[in-house]
Amino acid sequence: MTVAAADFDRDGHAEVVVGAGPGGGPRVKVLDALTGESVAGPLGSFFAFDSSHTGGVFVGSDTHTADVDGDGTPDLLVGSGVGDAPEVKVFSGADGSVLADLTPFDSSYTGGVAVGLAFIDDDGLADVVGTAGSGTTATVKVFSGATGG
Repeated sequence: MTVAAADFDRDGHAEVVVGAGPGGGPRVKVLDALTGESVAGPLGSFFAFDSSHTGGVFVGSDTHTADVDGDGTPDLLVGSGVGDAPEVKVFSGADGSVLADLTPFDSSYTGGVAVGLAFIDDDGLADVVGTAGSGTTATVKVFSGATGG
């Protein structure tokens, strides 16, 4: 299981993001930190990737720096788990839509993609960082939050 946090509803309390571990499929849940219940709406509970994925997921977000699209709401970052093709998706924290769908490594790599957000290019938008998991040389890829490049 992986865990992240962000204040998606901007109420001053970060929601807890939980990603299923290996064997758990690509399920992501966003829980209200005060009640422990899934939040209402598209981010409450969803499959980040096709339900046939069985490697779990890596989740990433941060209360203060996770805004990829500049709308003032943190966004949710998900990387594929071990055993699945390398894929990273950015979901809008405002409406759950897919803002970016990236392939950071060769499709034959199946070691998982750990994810995070950082300010790299000084454009004011969070950039997507993905790193190769197990079974390969440590590799980090950074994608512009503004362009996906």
